Amino acid sequence: MPLASRAWLLEPQQFHREVDTLRNAPDGLLAVRDAAMDVWRSDDASLRPYLEMLELGDPEEWMRGPEPVHMVDWYRLLMGPHLTPVGGCAQPDVLRRRLPELGWPAMDARRLARGRELLSLAREHSTSALVDDLSLHMRIGIKGWLHHDDLVADLDRLRNLDPRVFRGRKALVPVVEQAFEVLAAASRHPDRVVILACGTPYEAAGPVWFAGSRPSTARAEAS
Repeated sequence: MPLASRAWLLEPQQFHREVDTLRNAPDGLLAVRDAAMDVWRSDDASLRPYLEMLELGDPEEWMRGPEPVHMVDWYRLLMGPHLTPVGGCAQPDVLRRRLPELGWPAMDARRLARGRELLSLAREHSTSALVDDLSLHMRIGIKGWLHHDDLVADLDRLRNLDPRVFRGRKALVPVVEQAFEVLAAASRHPDRVVILACGTPYEAAGPVWFAGSRPSTARAEAS
């Protein structure tokens, strides 16, 4: 099954206030773990599209004792109830590899496809206790968020693409249109960030929900 991505809106200040309150309690690790387990065990169907995209550790290990090494998993789980779906991309690796053909810097193409380092989101909005936990155990390369400024800049760049660059690149058209739809929808919420998750959804979960395509002269140019 091909790699896909999904995107959600997150109000980062409220989310991190709630996580910080749990982490800064006298039994902080236990409180964070128990709250994360509630999300993991939830039968709320709206959480499934997010949870099925996460690569997590063994929940049985979480229950043996609240250890800081598991904080990365719990942090990502606790985001779930705070997320609002905003679409996705059927082929994020196509964005990453081929946007430079349209004049994008390779670094910006990678960021659009996978997002910024997730640790930087916590550093921007959280307190030292949580950030210290994540800094020790979150591997470099765990990505998954975009700042509102990223959305605006990337949306402007897509709007200014010359449709002629799509000549001979027909496969790029629907991928770029999906990215445009996600960016356009998310950019209407300046107090939100975008959370990205890339992976291979379980077949049992049904089809991935993606944003619709934007009518574009690029489609005509590519044919």
